[in-house]
Amino acid sequence: VENTEEYGLINDRMYEIYGQIEKFIPTCNNVFIIEDDIEIPENTYQKLSSALEMYPELGTVTGVAMNRRLKNDIHYNLPILWDIVESNYVHVEKRTAKATIHEECKGFGLQQIGSSHTGCWMTRSSIVKKLGLGKQTPEIQFFDQAWGYRLYKAGWKIAVDWSVKCKHYSMINNKKVYV
Repeated sequence: VENTEEYGLINDRMYEIYGQIEKFIPTCNNVFIIEDDIEIPENTYQKLSSALEMYPELGTVTGVAMNRRLKNDIHYNLPILWDIVESNYVHVEKRTAKATIHEECKGFGLQQIGSSHTGCWMTRSSIVKKLGLGKQTPEIQFFDQAWGYRLYKAGWKIAVDWSVKCKHYSMINNKKVYV
């Protein structure tokens, strides 16, 4: 479905699901989300929480997951990470944001990015409570891209920890296939 026009339905459902999740966030420092199609490496929790502790301006940190779209898709097997550029229109009070996917993976290190997937993702609970997860952003359509943009607009940063290499799987012919 990721390569069809119905992909937008998944996006709508993500806003709905994450809007429900935010209602159940306990009082704690961080929210750690692992989606059901992601397998994480050992020490992921420690690495992501350490990054948030070390960098007070960092609102969200993520692991690396690769795009699992069909092999003929131009984004196949690229990291699901974006840089985001904001545009303002002259004489009109309209703003847009465009996300551009990263085309390379680094072996290690922490790097600021524009936004990321939400498959292996840690953010400060206070930010989730302030910004909410299920609120749509008019300037940028997709749920995961919109989160990074909303963080930026609220004065926070988002980063990827390149050493947290997640496995992202699809079911092909009733077999689990990782990318």
